[in-house]
Amino acid sequence: VITVTYIDSNGSDAAGEPVTTVRKKAVTIYNKAAKADFTVPELNELAGWQKEGWSFSREADSAVDASAGTDFSASEDVTFYGRYSREVTVSYDTNGAATEISEETKVRQYNASGESLDTVFTLADAPELGGHSFVSWKDEKDHEYEAGQSVVCKEDTLFTAIWDKYPEIEAYDRYFTLGQAQNGEITPTVLLERVKGTDREDGSLTNGRDVIIINHQPEDFTGFTAGGSVTVTYQATDSFGNVTTKTVTVHIVDTSLKEDKTKQYVRFISRQFYRDGEDYVPAELGGLEALSVWRTNAVYKAALEDSLSNEKTNETLINVRLFGKDYKVIQPGTGSWDHSMETWELTKEQIAEVKEYINANGYGNYKSADGLTGFRSRFLE
Repeated sequence: VITVTYIDSNGSDAAGEPVTTVRKKAVTIYNKAAKADFTVPELNELAGWQKEGWSFSREADSAVDASAGTDFSASEDVTFYGRYSREVTVSYDTNGAATEISEETKVRQYNASGESLDTVFTLADAPELGGHSFVSWKDEKDHEYEAGQSVVCKEDTLFTAIWDKYPEIEAYDRYFTLGQAQNGEITPTVLLERVKGTDREDGSLTNGRDVIIINHQPEDFTGFTAGGSVTVTYQATDSFGNVTTKTVTVHIVDTSLKEDKTKQYVRFISRQFYRDGEDYVPAELGGLEALSVWRTNAVYKAALEDSLSNEKTNETLINVRLFGKDYKVIQPGTGSWDHSMETWELTKEQIAEVKEYINANGYGNYKSADGLTGFRSRFLE
Protein backbone atom coordinates (compact mmCIF):
# COMPACT_ATOMS: atom_id res chain seq x y z
CA VAL A 1 0.00 0.00 0.00
CA ILE A 2 1.41 3.37 -1.03
CA THR A 3 -0.05 6.35 0.79
CA VAL A 4 0.11 9.99 -0.30
CA THR A 5 -0.58 12.51 2.46
CA TYR A 6 -1.73 16.08 1.74
CA ILE A 7 -1.29 18.58 4.58
CA ASP A 8 -2.75 22.04 4.07
CA SER A 9 -5.07 24.50 5.87
CA ASN A 10 -8.68 25.56 5.59
CA GLY A 11 -9.12 28.01 8.48
CA SER A 12 -7.49 30.02 11.26
CA ASP A 13 -7.42 29.84 15.04
CA ALA A 14 -8.37 32.61 17.48
CA ALA A 15 -4.99 34.26 16.96
CA GLY A 16 -5.50 34.34 13.20
CA GLU A 17 -2.92 31.66 12.49
CA PRO A 18 -3.66 28.86 9.96
CA VAL A 19 -5.06 25.54 11.22
CA THR A 20 -3.62 22.34 9.68
CA THR A 21 -5.79 19.76 7.91
CA VAL A 22 -4.65 16.34 6.69
CA ARG A 23 -5.91 14.38 3.71
CA LYS A 24 -4.61 10.92 2.71
CA LYS A 25 -4.89 8.81 -0.41
CA ALA A 26 -3.83 5.11 -0.35
CA VAL A 27 -3.32 2.82 -3.37
CA THR A 28 -2.63 -0.91 -3.14
CA ILE A 29 -0.22 -2.41 -5.66
CA TYR A 30 0.59 -6.09 -6.08
CA ASN A 31 3.84 -5.80 -7.96
CA LYS A 32 6.70 -4.35 -5.96
CA ALA A 33 8.25 -3.06 -9.11
CA ALA A 34 5.09 -1.18 -10.01
CA LYS A 35 4.20 2.39 -9.02
CA ALA A 36 0.99 3.94 -7.80
CA ASP A 37 -0.52 6.71 -9.86
CA PHE A 38 -2.00 9.79 -8.19
CA THR A 39 -3.46 13.19 -9.21
CA VAL A 40 -2.62 16.12 -6.96
CA PRO A 41 -5.82 17.76 -5.55
CA GLU A 42 -6.67 21.45 -5.15
CA LEU A 43 -5.31 23.24 -2.06
CA ASN A 44 -7.93 24.27 0.47
CA GLU A 45 -8.84 27.94 0.53
CA LEU A 46 -7.30 29.90 3.39
CA ALA A 47 -8.92 33.28 3.99
CA GLY A 48 -6.50 36.16 3.59
CA TRP A 49 -3.81 33.99 1.99
CA GLN A 50 -2.72 33.32 -1.58
CA LYS A 51 -2.41 29.65 -2.61
CA GLU A 52 1.05 28.89 -4.00
CA GLY A 53 0.92 25.08 -4.52
CA TRP A 54 2.26 21.83 -3.05
CA SER A 55 5.79 21.20 -1.84
CA PHE A 56 7.70 18.10 -0.70
CA SER A 57 9.70 20.31 1.71
CA ARG A 58 8.64 21.48 5.17
CA GLU A 59 10.42 24.87 4.80
CA ALA A 60 8.26 27.98 4.90
CA ASP A 61 9.65 29.34 1.64
CA SER A 62 10.25 26.02 -0.10
CA ALA A 63 9.83 25.70 -3.83
CA VAL A 64 6.49 24.53 -5.26
CA ASP A 65 6.81 20.97 -6.56
CA ALA A 66 3.28 20.34 -7.79
CA SER A 67 0.04 22.15 -8.44
CA ALA A 68 -3.57 21.01 -8.56
CA GLY A 69 -4.24 18.43 -11.32
CA THR A 70 -0.63 17.28 -11.61
CA ASP A 71 -0.32 13.52 -12.26
CA PHE A 72 2.55 11.60 -10.73
CA SER A 73 3.59 8.10 -9.79
CA ALA A 74 5.02 6.98 -6.46
CA SER A 75 6.72 3.75 -5.40
CA GLU A 76 6.71 4.73 -1.71
CA ASP A 77 4.75 6.90 0.69
CA VAL A 78 4.82 10.63 -0.13
CA THR A 79 3.77 13.75 1.83
CA PHE A 80 2.82 17.02 0.20
CA TYR A 81 2.69 20.27 2.18
CA GLY A 82 0.50 23.20 1.19
CA ARG A 83 2.29 26.46 0.54
CA TYR A 84 0.63 29.85 1.09
CA SER A 85 1.68 33.50 1.05
CA ARG A 86 0.14 36.85 1.99
CA GLU A 87 1.10 40.52 1.73
CA VAL A 88 1.59 42.37 5.01
CA THR A 89 1.53 46.19 4.98
CA VAL A 90 2.75 48.52 7.69
CA SER A 91 1.40 52.09 7.63
CA TYR A 92 1.79 55.13 9.90
CA ASP A 93 -0.36 57.83 11.47
CA THR A 94 1.91 60.69 12.61
CA ASN A 95 -0.89 62.04 14.81
CA GLY A 96 -0.61 65.74 14.05
CA ALA A 97 2.89 65.95 12.60
CA ALA A 98 3.27 67.28 9.06
CA THR A 99 5.67 64.46 8.17
CA GLU A 100 4.29 61.86 5.77
CA ILE A 101 5.70 58.35 6.09
CA SER A 102 5.20 55.92 3.23
CA GLU A 103 3.69 52.54 3.95
CA GLU A 104 5.79 49.40 3.46
CA THR A 105 4.65 46.00 2.16
CA LYS A 106 6.37 42.63 2.48
CA VAL A 107 5.32 39.02 1.68
CA ARG A 108 4.86 36.51 4.49
CA GLN A 109 5.44 32.80 3.62
CA TYR A 110 3.65 29.86 5.28
CA ASN A 111 4.04 26.09 4.98
CA ALA A 112 1.28 23.80 6.27
CA SER A 113 4.02 21.87 8.06
CA GLY A 114 3.74 24.69 10.59
CA GLU A 115 6.76 26.62 9.44
CA SER A 116 6.24 30.34 8.87
CA LEU A 117 8.63 32.93 7.48
CA ASP A 118 7.34 36.03 9.27
CA THR A 119 7.74 39.55 7.93
CA VAL A 120 10.07 41.78 9.95
CA PHE A 121 9.80 45.55 9.66
CA THR A 122 12.12 48.28 10.88
CA LEU A 123 9.86 51.02 12.22
CA ALA A 124 10.22 54.53 10.83
CA ASP A 125 12.30 57.23 12.47
CA ALA A 126 10.52 59.55 14.88
CA PRO A 127 8.65 62.39 13.15
CA GLU A 128 8.71 65.93 14.56
CA LEU A 129 5.86 67.96 16.03
CA GLY A 130 6.44 71.43 17.45
CA GLY A 131 6.00 71.69 21.22
CA HIS A 132 6.00 67.88 21.63
CA SER A 133 8.42 65.01 22.19
CA PHE A 134 8.03 61.70 20.40
CA VAL A 135 7.29 58.86 22.84
CA SER A 136 6.71 55.73 20.75
CA TRP A 137 4.89 54.00 17.91
CA LYS A 138 1.72 52.27 19.14
CA ASP A 139 -0.08 49.52 17.21
CA GLU A 140 -3.79 48.74 17.26
CA LYS A 141 -3.32 46.32 20.17
CA ASP A 142 -1.76 49.11 22.30
CA HIS A 143 1.73 47.65 22.09
CA GLU A 144 4.38 50.40 21.99
CA TYR A 145 7.70 50.34 20.17
CA GLU A 146 10.64 52.64 19.76
CA ALA A 147 11.45 54.39 16.50
CA GLY A 148 13.81 52.23 14.43
CA GLN A 149 12.92 49.05 16.33
CA SER A 150 12.56 45.74 14.42
CA VAL A 151 9.03 44.36 14.76
CA VAL A 152 7.43 41.14 13.48
CA CYS A 153 4.08 41.91 11.85
CA LYS A 154 1.99 38.92 10.79
CA GLU A 155 -0.88 41.06 9.45
CA ASP A 156 -1.51 44.59 8.22
CA THR A 157 -0.63 46.97 11.03
CA LEU A 158 -1.15 50.68 11.62
CA PHE A 159 1.35 52.40 13.91
CA THR A 160 0.30 55.71 15.51
CA ALA A 161 2.77 58.26 16.87
CA ILE A 162 2.42 58.94 20.60
CA TRP A 163 3.44 62.42 21.77
CA ASP A 164 4.23 64.03 25.10
CA LYS A 165 3.38 67.74 25.02
CA TYR A 166 5.78 70.28 26.48
CA PRO A 167 4.64 71.93 29.73
CA GLU A 168 3.23 75.46 29.72
CA ILE A 169 4.14 78.39 31.96
CA GLU A 170 1.75 81.19 32.85
CA ALA A 171 3.81 84.15 34.06
CA TYR A 172 3.69 87.90 33.62
CA ASP A 173 5.83 90.97 34.29
CA ARG A 174 6.14 91.89 37.98
CA TYR A 175 6.50 95.24 39.74
CA PHE A 176 8.31 95.92 43.04
CA THR A 177 9.47 99.03 44.87
CA LEU A 178 13.11 100.08 45.08
CA GLY A 179 12.95 99.47 48.83
CA GLN A 180 11.79 95.87 48.37
CA ALA A 181 14.67 95.25 45.96
CA GLN A 182 17.33 96.79 48.21
CA ASN A 183 16.03 94.94 51.28
CA GLY A 184 16.36 91.55 49.57
CA GLU A 185 12.61 90.90 49.60
CA ILE A 186 12.49 89.77 45.95
CA THR A 187 13.35 86.10 46.51
CA PRO A 188 12.70 83.10 44.21
CA THR A 189 9.75 82.17 46.42
CA VAL A 190 8.20 85.61 45.96
CA LEU A 191 8.84 85.59 42.21
CA LEU A 192 7.16 82.17 41.90
CA GLU A 193 4.04 83.21 43.80
CA ARG A 194 2.11 84.21 40.68
CA VAL A 195 3.57 81.62 38.32
CA LYS A 196 1.56 78.57 37.21
CA GLY A 197 2.97 75.55 35.40
CA THR A 198 0.71 72.97 33.74
CA ASP A 199 1.28 69.85 31.66
CA ARG A 200 -1.19 67.93 29.49
CA GLU A 201 -0.02 64.58 30.80
CA ASP A 202 1.00 65.49 34.37
CA GLY A 203 -1.55 68.16 35.26
CA SER A 204 -0.46 70.97 37.61
CA LEU A 205 3.27 71.32 38.18
CA THR A 206 4.80 72.14 41.56
CA ASN A 207 6.57 75.48 41.94
CA GLY A 208 10.06 75.14 43.37
CA ARG A 209 10.34 71.56 42.12
CA ASP A 210 8.94 71.31 38.59
CA VAL A 211 8.94 75.08 38.00
CA ILE A 212 12.07 77.00 38.99
CA ILE A 213 13.96 80.22 38.25
CA ILE A 214 17.20 79.53 36.40
CA ASN A 215 18.84 82.96 36.48
CA HIS A 216 18.07 84.48 39.89
CA GLN A 217 20.93 86.29 41.59
CA PRO A 218 20.18 88.23 44.82
CA GLU A 219 22.55 91.05 43.83
CA ASP A 220 20.53 91.59 40.67
CA PHE A 221 17.94 93.19 42.95
CA THR A 222 19.81 94.40 46.03
CA GLY A 223 22.21 96.30 43.77
CA PHE A 224 19.54 98.69 42.46
CA THR A 225 20.12 102.33 43.43
CA ALA A 226 17.33 103.72 41.28
CA GLY A 227 14.34 102.46 39.34
CA GLY A 228 15.01 100.00 36.52
CA SER A 229 14.28 96.47 35.40
CA VAL A 230 15.78 92.99 35.17
CA THR A 231 14.66 89.83 33.35
CA VAL A 232 13.80 86.58 35.09
CA THR A 233 13.56 83.21 33.30
CA TYR A 234 11.26 80.47 34.57
CA GLN A 235 11.82 76.82 33.63
CA ALA A 236 9.21 74.04 33.79
CA THR A 237 10.09 70.33 33.47
CA ASP A 238 7.53 67.52 33.10
CA SER A 239 7.87 63.85 34.02
CA PHE A 240 8.96 62.96 30.48
CA GLY A 241 11.85 65.42 30.70
CA ASN A 242 10.40 68.07 28.39
CA VAL A 243 11.62 71.56 29.32
CA THR A 244 9.87 74.89 28.68
CA THR A 245 11.20 78.33 29.57
CA LYS A 246 9.56 81.76 29.74
CA THR A 247 11.25 85.10 30.38
CA VAL A 248 9.46 88.05 31.99
CA THR A 249 10.59 91.49 33.12
CA VAL A 250 10.70 92.53 36.77
CA HIS A 251 10.27 96.29 37.08
CA ILE A 252 11.79 98.15 40.02
CA VAL A 253 9.93 101.40 40.79
CA ASP A 254 11.41 104.24 42.86
CA THR A 255 8.41 105.52 44.88
CA SER A 256 10.29 108.17 46.85
CA LEU A 257 9.17 111.81 46.45
CA LYS A 258 11.39 113.92 44.23
CA GLU A 259 11.42 117.61 43.42
CA ASP A 260 10.27 118.29 39.90
CA LYS A 261 12.74 120.79 38.49
CA THR A 262 11.32 120.72 35.00
CA LYS A 263 10.74 124.25 33.71
CA GLN A 264 7.20 124.88 32.55
CA TYR A 265 5.91 127.50 30.17
CA VAL A 266 3.73 130.19 31.77
CA ARG A 267 0.34 130.26 30.08
CA PHE A 268 -1.56 132.47 32.56
CA ILE A 269 -0.30 135.10 35.00
CA SER A 270 -1.81 137.81 37.24
CA ARG A 271 -0.37 141.00 38.72
CA GLN A 272 0.19 139.11 41.98
CA PHE A 273 2.78 136.84 40.31
CA TYR A 274 4.27 139.43 37.93
CA ARG A 275 5.83 142.10 40.10
CA ASP A 276 6.43 142.64 43.78
CA GLY A 277 6.82 146.39 43.82
CA GLU A 278 9.61 147.23 41.43
CA ASP A 279 11.00 143.71 41.44
CA TYR A 280 9.87 140.71 39.42
CA VAL A 281 8.35 137.80 41.37
CA PRO A 282 10.97 134.95 41.30
CA ALA A 283 10.18 131.96 39.10
CA GLU A 284 10.33 129.59 42.07
CA LEU A 285 7.45 131.59 43.64
CA GLY A 286 5.32 131.41 40.52
CA GLY A 287 6.75 134.30 38.54
CA LEU A 288 8.31 134.44 35.10
CA GLU A 289 11.68 132.88 34.30
CA ALA A 290 14.53 135.41 34.08
CA LEU A 291 14.96 134.70 30.37
CA SER A 292 11.26 134.62 29.60
CA VAL A 293 10.33 136.47 26.41
CA TRP A 294 7.73 138.35 28.46
CA ARG A 295 10.59 139.93 30.41
CA THR A 296 13.33 140.25 27.80
CA ASN A 297 11.38 141.27 24.67
CA ALA A 298 10.22 144.90 24.78
CA VAL A 299 7.10 144.34 22.68
CA TYR A 300 5.97 141.30 24.71
CA LYS A 301 6.80 143.09 27.98
CA ALA A 302 4.80 146.22 27.04
CA ALA A 303 1.79 144.15 25.97
CA LEU A 304 1.83 142.17 29.23
CA GLU A 305 2.20 145.25 31.45
CA ASP A 306 -0.53 147.04 29.52
CA SER A 307 -2.89 144.11 30.10
CA LEU A 308 -2.02 143.76 33.80
CA SER A 309 -2.49 147.52 34.44
CA ASN A 310 -5.97 147.50 32.96
CA GLU A 311 -8.58 148.06 35.70
CA LYS A 312 -12.35 147.94 35.69
CA THR A 313 -14.30 150.86 37.22
CA ASN A 314 -17.89 152.09 37.65
CA GLU A 315 -19.24 148.64 38.47
CA THR A 316 -22.75 148.59 39.94
CA LEU A 317 -23.32 146.88 43.31
CA ILE A 318 -26.62 145.15 44.01
CA ASN A 319 -28.07 143.53 47.13
CA VAL A 320 -28.43 139.75 47.20
CA ARG A 321 -29.99 137.80 50.06
CA LEU A 322 -28.48 134.34 50.60
CA PHE A 323 -29.26 131.97 53.48
CA GLY A 324 -30.99 134.77 55.41
CA LYS A 325 -28.13 137.25 55.03
CA ASP A 326 -27.74 140.28 52.75
CA TYR A 327 -24.69 140.62 50.50
CA LYS A 328 -23.51 143.29 48.05
CA VAL A 329 -22.23 141.86 44.78
CA ILE A 330 -21.18 143.31 41.45
CA GLN A 331 -23.91 143.24 38.87
CA PRO A 332 -22.72 141.28 35.82
CA GLY A 333 -22.19 143.37 32.71
CA THR A 334 -21.64 146.66 34.54
CA GLY A 335 -18.50 148.80 34.69
CA SER A 336 -15.83 149.59 32.14
CA TRP A 337 -12.12 148.94 31.67
CA ASP A 338 -9.51 151.69 31.65
CA HIS A 339 -8.51 150.76 28.17
CA SER A 340 -9.67 148.10 25.74
CA MET A 341 -8.87 147.31 22.17
CA GLU A 342 -12.21 145.75 21.25
CA THR A 343 -15.59 145.13 22.82
CA TRP A 344 -17.52 142.06 21.75
CA GLU A 345 -21.24 141.72 22.33
CA LEU A 346 -22.54 138.19 21.70
CA THR A 347 -26.03 136.78 21.99
CA LYS A 348 -26.79 133.62 23.93
CA GLU A 349 -26.98 131.67 20.69
CA GLN A 350 -23.64 133.09 19.52
CA ILE A 351 -22.01 132.14 22.82
CA ALA A 352 -23.19 128.56 22.30
CA GLU A 353 -21.67 128.63 18.79
CA VAL A 354 -18.40 129.99 20.20
CA LYS A 355 -18.21 127.05 22.62
CA GLU A 356 -18.80 124.61 19.78
CA TYR A 357 -16.10 126.31 17.70
CA ILE A 358 -13.57 126.14 20.54
CA ASN A 359 -14.38 122.48 21.18
CA ALA A 360 -13.67 121.73 17.53
CA ASN A 361 -10.69 124.06 16.95
CA GLY A 362 -9.17 124.61 20.40
CA TYR A 363 -8.03 127.88 21.94
CA GLY A 364 -6.23 130.33 19.65
CA ASN A 365 -4.19 128.46 17.04
CA TYR A 366 -3.60 125.44 19.30
CA LYS A 367 -5.32 122.90 17.07
CA SER A 368 -5.59 124.82 13.81
CA ALA A 369 -3.01 127.18 12.31
CA ASP A 370 -5.78 129.60 11.30
CA GLY A 371 -7.97 129.10 14.36
CA LEU A 372 -7.96 132.76 15.43
CA THR A 373 -8.50 134.00 11.90
CA GLY A 374 -11.45 131.67 11.49
CA PHE A 375 -12.86 132.79 14.84
CA ARG A 376 -12.78 136.48 13.93
CA SER A 377 -14.18 135.85 10.50
CA ARG A 378 -17.13 133.91 11.90
CA PHE A 379 -18.06 135.88 15.01
CA LEU A 380 -16.48 139.36 14.99
CA GLU A 381 -16.46 140.66 11.45
